[in-house]
Amino acid sequence: MEETLADLREDYERLRALYSSAQERVQAFSIHLDKAHGSYVKPTRVYVKSQADGLQAILQGISAEVERVLKNDALWNVGHEEELIQKKKEYGDLLRTFHATLGGLLSSGNWQSPSIWHTHTAQAGNETGKISVSANDYKRDMHIDEKRYGQQFVKAYVDHPLRLAPFAFPTSSGMSAVTTVLTSLHSRVAPDSVVMVGQASYFQNKWQLEKLFPGQIHYVDEFDTENMLLMAEKLQPSIVFLDSICGAESLAMPNLSVLIPKLSNLLSAESTLVLDNTGLASFCQPLRDLPLKPLGGMKLVVVESLLKFHQFGFDRAGGGIIWTPVGSEQGMFEARMHLGTIMPDASVLAMPVPDRELFDTRLSRIGRNAKIFAQELDEFVGDGKGMLARVVHPSLPSHGAYSWAKDLPFQGPFVTLSFKEEKQDVSNYDAFVSRVEKAAQAAGVDIVGGTSFGFDTTRLYVTARYATNITAPFVRVSLGTETRGELDALIAVFKKALS
Repeated sequence: MEETLADLREDYERLRALYSSAQERVQAFSIHLDKAHGSYVKPTRVYVKSQADGLQAILQGISAEVERVLKNDALWNVGHEEELIQKKKEYGDLLRTFHATLGGLLSSGNWQSPSIWHTHTAQAGNETGKISVSANDYKRDMHIDEKRYGQQFVKAYVDHPLRLAPFAFPTSSGMSAVTTVLTSLHSRVAPDSVVMVGQASYFQNKWQLEKLFPGQIHYVDEFDTENMLLMAEKLQPSIVFLDSICGAESLAMPNLSVLIPKLSNLLSAESTLVLDNTGLASFCQPLRDLPLKPLGGMKLVVVESLLKFHQFGFDRAGGGIIWTPVGSEQGMFEARMHLGTIMPDASVLAMPVPDRELFDTRLSRIGRNAKIFAQELDEFVGDGKGMLARVVHPSLPSHGAYSWAKDLPFQGPFVTLSFKEEKQDVSNYDAFVSRVEKAAQAAGVDIVGGTSFGFDTTRLYVTARYATNITAPFVRVSLGTETRGELDALIAVFKKALS
């Protein structure tokens, strides 16, 4: 139980920091409103100011409650875990809702086509005086909030030693980030050139690649590093498309620390490595492995969904991001502008401010839980009895990437359950999910049936149910930030469902 209490203290400290950050943003906006008499119609300014002051009062009140909990020594003893967990969930869910309110509030006076100048009353809200002709005067093309967030993201989450800060382009979703990148690269790919793709790449990425580059796709096995390099040298692909950890049943994890520098030496400046880093986020830093080549070399483009980890489990605002080192941008800004895939201002403003320390500690908890869950469940089903053939996670010796993934500090947020061949049917997967749900209800354990990952509460889902022409459906467990005590109870539920 000491580990559970330590987990809870970490959770409450993260809540305190996130509430404090939200308060600072509302306070700055409220101060702006006090001074911005010419930027709003008076009744509008008065109304928005009242909303800001009201939200600030609520945030301050809950922040004070969180602080009292942290300072109440009597609560931080064995026997109070359930009380602390329940209050933590309440504070977290309120904060999630406040962030949606925050996005709307901070953008409430702004315009999608803000005014450059005015004779009496501006039509630019809190951006009055900051709008330039054909630069940021049409938010479908570019706007101040997405540019600021992109810079904050790079500063917090992208390690770029000895390099200029990479460019960043927030998009409306992770998939729109992929669409933007592939559209930008499409005109640069000759019809007779090869696009090399990891065979376990996310099925929707594969769908886009096959539609855009018909007859040009060459799939490679992410577990076979040597063959990938041989194919790259032989085929000289225009694009190499990989996931840092794949969203397929195999959870394939290419050996990027070996692949990136060697691909850079094998391929020319006409080639681009596109890396979907949604699954590993800040724990995968490709610029550490990409050689510095002043005269050019293989280009690198990284995409991530902002809906998964970067909202600290809030799941409120659709968003994605593209980032590239200087020299690799290849028209990404123009592609995003003409496709209309930019992240809207209200969505950007609903995002928590990037914070590496808070982010990494939260991901570390998810990673710890996934590793323990996988190892304990693997031991449980190891005798070959029951419906499962094996448990899949990079920390397990049976995983194809174990030799290079076993010592990584973060091995992904999910575990997949591989069923025996005669049980590989969606109806059997659904029946298993139902057994888990009933066992969890009986044990009073919190678990959610739903897609995606990066939440506070573990999710169970039959993934790619209808994508049978691209990939096979499979069962995925996306671990949450549960305390150690909650994790043990969750594991017991799965063991019961498998018995």
